[in-house]
Amino acid sequence: VEIAERLCGVGLPAARVDAFLDTLIVRGVVHQDLNLPDQTRDYVQQVAARLEGVGTPEALHHAEVFTTLAQLEARFGAAPAAERRQLMGRIQEQIERFAATCTVSSPTVLEESPIWEDVGTHDTSWGWDPAPLERNVASLARLQRILPLFDETSPQRLGLYRWFSQRYGEDGRCDDLLEVYRELASQPQAVVAQVMRAEGDPHAQALVELRRGFLRRLHEALERADGASTLRLDERLLDQTIDALAPWVPSMDSAAYWLQLVPESSERPASVVVNNVASGHGAYYSRFCELFEGRGEGEWSLGAAIRDSIRAENPRQADLTAVLGINVNLHPHLSPLELVYPGAIPTTGAEALTVRDLGIAADSSARRLRLYTRADGLPVDLVPFNFLFPAAAPMLYRFLCALGSSHHVRLRLWDRLRMGLARHRTHFPRLCLGELVLERQAWFLSSSQLEFLGPGTCLPTLELMQQTDRWRRARGLPSEAFVRGVERTSRMKLDEGWAKVTRQWAVEARSARRKPQYLDFRNPFLVRLLASVARSSSEGGLVVSECLPPTSIYTQGAGPRAAEEFLVELSTGGASERGR
Repeated sequence: VEIAERLCGVGLPAARVDAFLDTLIVRGVVHQDLNLPDQTRDYVQQVAARLEGVGTPEALHHAEVFTTLAQLEARFGAAPAAERRQLMGRIQEQIERFAATCTVSSPTVLEESPIWEDVGTHDTSWGWDPAPLERNVASLARLQRILPLFDETSPQRLGLYRWFSQRYGEDGRCDDLLEVYRELASQPQAVVAQVMRAEGDPHAQALVELRRGFLRRLHEALERADGASTLRLDERLLDQTIDALAPWVPSMDSAAYWLQLVPESSERPASVVVNNVASGHGAYYSRFCELFEGRGEGEWSLGAAIRDSIRAENPRQADLTAVLGINVNLHPHLSPLELVYPGAIPTTGAEALTVRDLGIAADSSARRLRLYTRADGLPVDLVPFNFLFPAAAPMLYRFLCALGSSHHVRLRLWDRLRMGLARHRTHFPRLCLGELVLERQAWFLSSSQLEFLGPGTCLPTLELMQQTDRWRRARGLPSEAFVRGVERTSRMKLDEGWAKVTRQWAVEARSARRKPQYLDFRNPFLVRLLASVARSSSEGGLVVSECLPPTSIYTQGAGPRAAEEFLVELSTGGASERGR
């Protein structure tokens, strides 16, 4: 509107201005939107309000659609399963109604945004106990030092540094980040893929060799364990790996851990199960801020606490504003700075930067690229709070993420050994570091071993349940366990386009599960589900792992009533060296 008013103000005919703007939109130079910040809460309702303000019959019709969508969205969270099915149908009706009015096709299933849902509660935790964490801070810090060896973003950073330094020098810089991106994006797809994978880079190969060395020593310890149910990781093994790290190997000063606490009992010692590891910097807490907002003056607020902590630890930390149509990317403004992705609208009141405001410099000591603001030369530490793996995003987004401090760690030590040095093994013990459980005891199975269960389309008979139990006992499997499909090894070729890689990732991500499926071999419903998992994992096989924590702790008088997983951050460097 402002552009049109200015052009008309200098005497250009309105029809000519409209045609000119339409051309700019088609060419992608400008875009139309409702000027709503991407991180707006109740976004659909806000869209309806903006459309009502336009006042034209068409806008009022669209406003009615969005008002209905907002009402359906508000009911969805508390609705039971049967009602949700009806609500999804009504939501689809409104989408088709909107598409018909706009004379465009309704989106296909693959084009629709996946939806993630967190169900919050204000109930008090039954199992929280900081003492085991305090006892194991040293073990967590040791583990954190070797995590960069398992970080899938490390090759991207090394590859980009090598590519950039060949053009601008080992410690060179360029005040125009977009100029650097344009040069990279103009390369053939095969070249871009090689850069992002650090093909031919000796430092990337050195990182691979360090990881292989650690896994080789772990495999040797596994062989010496000779079928034991528990393998205790010698701290010297970790220290040998840490001592071998070159100064340029990145460190994870802040990491987030998903932990489950197993209380001590007469049957077992206390332990802390590590379910997952990721970047810290407050990113994963952002998802829960809405649950813990201060309702009154002076009340504690998770968002305010995280915001204050980040500002104290890293005042140059920047979020990346890019919802990209996925609801799980919605979160409050927490970082001191905000990098606005092209096409996005910044958060109201945020200190917003655009890609145009940034320069890029090479750091030879760390063999990585760093961002800075062109106006004053101050560093910008980009930590996207989005819950979107970069492979599913546009190339510019992936490029920016590779310049930031986020990490994508895939530890899964037993999976790695199973695909390499320990292909012959079907049983792996519980792996412990101090009281930390890094890997549950696990059994790798081929899907063909479970063909006797059938397709899983109906409940198993008593005879089949008995047969399943005999099969379980013969292999030494516990009666309660977790089961998941083994991930397939990627077959993507280096010269395949990023669009194809992105599409495959998006399709596979829809069926991916971060959590394994709980399994009780005595439950016919879960045995039927096991048959279904086996059928869908026919190519990769299955992993059955011990149920830890055991379900018995949920029936104890003073224990937790249900499974509880705690998100804990450990900061091992920086200004404060505080854990969250």
